[in-house]
Amino acid sequence: WNGRISNVRTYENGSWECDFLIGYENYKNVEGFVPVRFENEPSPVIDSEKPVKFLAKISEEDGKIILLGKAVYQPLKGNLLF
Repeated sequence: WNGRISNVRTYENGSWECDFLIGYENYKNVEGFVPVRFENEPSPVIDSEKPVKFLAKISEEDGKIILLGKAVYQPLKGNLLF
């Protein structure tokens, strides 16, 4: 899954969520958006100004699709496109 993140939320129990803008890594087309949840906040912190890739399991919660995050890739320098 490639794209960008928005609306980051961190909770007291250590979990982390965001809205994932799928396909928006080049600021041209949003193919869709889906919530992403990690049991623990990703480290290092994800930079919302850079594109990101998630490895995640597709799940369903309250009749809606959600991604359960397992791993994150984000370039450390520049604004590289995938």
